[in-house]
Amino acid sequence: MDRVAVGSGVAGVVFASGEAVTVGDLETDSRFAARVPRARYRSRSLAVAPVPGPQGSLGVLCATDRDGDAPFGAD
Repeated sequence: MDRVAVGSGVAGVVFASGEAVTVGDLETDSRFAARVPRARYRSRSLAVAPVPGPQGSLGVLCATDRDGDAPFGAD
């Protein structure tokens, strides 16, 4: 588990928005390419979802490194 500032990087953006996000290619995704430290993630594709709590999000879950390096998609 790593701490990320609210609004920073993928996890911080998802936490702030409360919306789940899939990223097919972190290096070319216009939402994150310029503001995410590449070394933080082993994979270029990831899915991030907020974890709901009684007073809002408790944090986020981030899934990376799919079998066969297939990108995450909306489905």
